[in-house]
Amino acid sequence: MSLGAVLNSARTSLSAISSRTQVVSENISNADNPDYSRRIAENVSARHGILRVSVNRAQDRNVLEQVLEYTSVHSANMALQDGLDELQLIYGDVDSEISPSAMMNRLQADLQAFISMPDSAAAASRAVGSARDLAAGISRGAETVAELRRSADEEIARSVNRINELLLEFHEANSAIVTGRLTDAERVQNEDTRDRVLVELAEELDIRTVEQNDGGLAIYTTGGAVLYERGPREVRFDPQPTLASGVPGGQVYIDNVPVTGDGAVMRLSSGRISGL
Repeated sequence: MSLGAVLNSARTSLSAISSRTQVVSENISNADNPDYSRRIAENVSARHGILRVSVNRAQDRNVLEQVLEYTSVHSANMALQDGLDELQLIYGDVDSEISPSAMMNRLQADLQAFISMPDSAAAASRAVGSARDLAAGISRGAETVAELRRSADEEIARSVNRINELLLEFHEANSAIVTGRLTDAERVQNEDTRDRVLVELAEELDIRTVEQNDGGLAIYTTGGAVLYERGPREVRFDPQPTLASGVPGGQVYIDNVPVTGDGAVMRLSSGRISGL
């Protein structure tokens, strides 16, 4: 080996050590960053020594899919719980004095007392008061339910807007990866961005991913609707201006396919939208 080759080998070795040290430093500084995947630096050897350092992420697609599933289920449960909490403020617990069953029992007892004492003005007054309380409670409940439905429509619209924004962000990162013209550092950064967006999407609806031959990812709902396949698909929501009793709310569409409502074949099964 010539002196020049020896010097070149030494230079590439020092560069490799520097690169590996930088990777270790990044791993330490991002230890508490939930959107960061640990980097793994590996030497790529050539005939006369180290050619370069390859940087990849420590990742497990199966673990990510489980995280996406858990996130969607949790978001649906939280959205549903928020609605139930609102109703409880009006109706209280089952054993509460302001619950419909308690007010109905009180009315029945007061009516029975009035039947037993038809000449009692006090018994009549109590029966009338109980009837008014029950009617007022039912009216308050109906108003609360109507307000919850209006609020749910607004929240669904916000979720749909967020989904479309996230799909555009995903497209930017995914397209950069597919080009294959990134440095290792740029590639793994875009992969981190892509995974973060997937988790945020899972908060809104249930999703799964499929890895493609070019290194890109396709995104589908677990029901089969296409969210992203080499490009984002439009997600839209048709809100109802008025929501009368018994009238279903507007539907959410993915690429013109309904994913909510009675006519949805590829219905959303979890995520915030399904819980609203």
